[in-house]
Amino acid sequence: MGEAVGHAPGHVDVEVAHAFLRYCRAGTFTQAEGAAALSLALDVPLVRHDLTAIVGAAFDVSLRLGLSVYDACYWTLAASLDAPLVTADRRLAAAYDRSVLLLA
Repeated sequence: MGEAVGHAPGHVDVEVAHAFLRYCRAGTFTQAEGAAALSLALDVPLVRHDLTAIVGAAFDVSLRLGLSVYDACYWTLAASLDAPLVTADRRLAAAYDRSVLLLA
């Protein structure tokens, strides 16, 4: 069995950094813990896709499905790759017919 290859829109690292920032501001992580978590996340092997190739279609998906353009970029990329969409976002998972919802 081969290894799975992860794909994500180019803004994925900014979204992950923002999530860790929110944990730090809420007191869930210290600044050092947030920085360490971000460093680990940045090391996850992902193919990061240029947003210019998908943002127009993502805009249309956003209007049609009521998603943010950020989330619609994940939807559009998964659809363009004919791939499952792995997410912890219930709303995004519900909008894509081949989603895999990760629950904490």
